[in-house]
Amino acid sequence: MTKPVFVISGLPGCGNSSVARALASRLGLNYFSPGNLFKSVANGSYKTQPYAKTFVEMCEEMSIQIPQFSLDKDNETQAANQLWQSEFGKSKEFHELIDRMQTELASRGGYVIEGKLSIWKIKTPAFKVWLKASFEKRAERVAERERIALDEAKEMLERKEKIERKEWKRIYGFDYVEQEKLADLVLDTTDKSQFEIADEIVATAREKGILS
Repeated sequence: MTKPVFVISGLPGCGNSSVARALASRLGLNYFSPGNLFKSVANGSYKTQPYAKTFVEMCEEMSIQIPQFSLDKDNETQAANQLWQSEFGKSKEFHELIDRMQTELASRGGYVIEGKLSIWKIKTPAFKVWLKASFEKRAERVAERERIALDEAKEMLERKEKIERKEWKRIYGFDYVEQEKLADLVLDTTDKSQFEIADEIVATAREKGILS
C-alpha cells in the first residue's frame, strides 16, 4: 500500500517548515520543500541536499544550467529575495523544474511536501493543510530565525510576500493565498508550537481515515 502524502502550505513565517518536519518525523515520512530547494540554489548548498541526485538529473533532462550565486548564506530570506531579483530566479523554466521535483516525489508516496504553491500543484491524492498566523507573530519568527531586529524582519517579510505574489501570478496566473480555499484543513499557528499543530493534523487525518 502506498504511504500517504501530506502537503503543507501557508504564508511566510507561519512555521510551515517546522510543522512539516515535525509531521514527517512523527509519521516516519520523507520531507521535501520546494522553498528550501529555491533557497539552496540561492546559497549554493543544493549539491549537498538529500535530493541532489534527482535534482541534477532533472536539470540535465531539461537542459537547465544552475548559475553559481554568491548570495547571503547566513540570511536565507535575504538570499531568496536576491535570487528572485535575478533573471534565473524569475525564469519560468526554473520554477517548472521545482514543480516537477515536488510532483515526482509526491507520486512516490510517503512524503510531507511543504511549499508555497504545493496545495495547488500536487494533483496526486494528498491531505492538504494551509497554515496562517498574525503578521506580528510571523515577523517575530523571521526575526528570531534570521537573528535580526523586528522592524527589519517586518520589512523583509513584506518585501518577500510582495515579490512572491507578484512573480507567481506572472508565471502561473494564480494568487497563491487562494489556496486556503483548496485545503482540507486550515490551522492558525499564532499561539501554537509546531508539535501542537502536527498533533492536530494527525488527529484530523485519523478522523478522515487517512491514517489508521
